[in-house]
Amino acid sequence: MLKENLIKIYSKYLILFSILLFSLSSCTYNEINNLLKEAEFYSNKYLVQNNIIDSDDIIIEDYKYFKIIMDELYNQRMNMTNRQGSKYTSILNRFNKFNYSYFDDIGTIITKTKDDVTIKVGLVIAYNIFDHIVYVELKTRKLDIINLIKEYFLTKNINDINPVNEINIRNELLEIINDIILGTDKAKRILFTMLEPTESTYSQPDYANENGTIIWK
Repeated sequence: MLKENLIKIYSKYLILFSILLFSLSSCTYNEINNLLKEAEFYSNKYLVQNNIIDSDDIIIEDYKYFKIIMDELYNQRMNMTNRQGSKYTSILNRFNKFNYSYFDDIGTIITKTKDDVTIKVGLVIAYNIFDHIVYVELKTRKLDIINLIKEYFLTKNINDINPVNEINIRNELLEIINDIILGTDKAKRILFTMLEPTESTYSQPDYANENGTIIWK
């Protein structure tokens, strides 16, 4: 009698566990499908933007959202069906051909120019996607990078910081970081997320609005 009751209890819990497992796997399957749709949409959007327009803000924001989706898909890869796995691999391979990872741990840097104007600088460093060695190097030497950026802008007057010179500034910073921090050309691009004077009274009609914020393309 006891044995029969134990069998009944075991069977009952086995059925409940099977239902719960089915429910979870169905939810995961649908979640993965939705993530794959989002990933495909944003990877296609990035492809168009990367080939047609040169807007750092759009590229960074799309990349960040895309990376969140791809990171979640990576975590779910063991739950994927063969068809889902093939689609995930296809999206990943297509995107990796020309995409970068972005080191965005620098934060906002407050520094001064040569003519003693206080500015706020924010930037990200692009490197080949999934190059974890470069990420570790950048992460480890973050304080050195911040100091190099501060030293760099101490050699510039505020009038040097304008849209006409933006490409030169990026290239010079890229060269400095590659030469001094990485020792190679592993950093591929520098993208500004912020570059503006902190003094609201500062005014440069050609390049700044009424709040003293430099207008970047």
